[in-house]
Amino acid sequence: MTYRLEPGLARITSPIILLFPDHTTRRFSSGEDIVRETFDKRWKVTEMRAAEDVIEIKVEEAVVPEINALGEETFF
Repeated sequence: MTYRLEPGLARITSPIILLFPDHTTRRFSSGEDIVRETFDKRWKVTEMRAAEDVIEIKVEEAVVPEINALGEETFF
């Protein structure tokens, strides 16, 4: 399964650096490029800031609760 980031990020026209929790980074030329990208994990944006001539966006993996047979959420 593949995932994409929030479509609203497409409005960013500046270059973007995506910062992952393991301290790796990926650079994109604009928000249009970042929303077209597919990822193997579901990421959620936790912070955005302007740093010199780029926008830095921190992400963390989104925790999705599992639903058991009774329809209750579990986080195991």
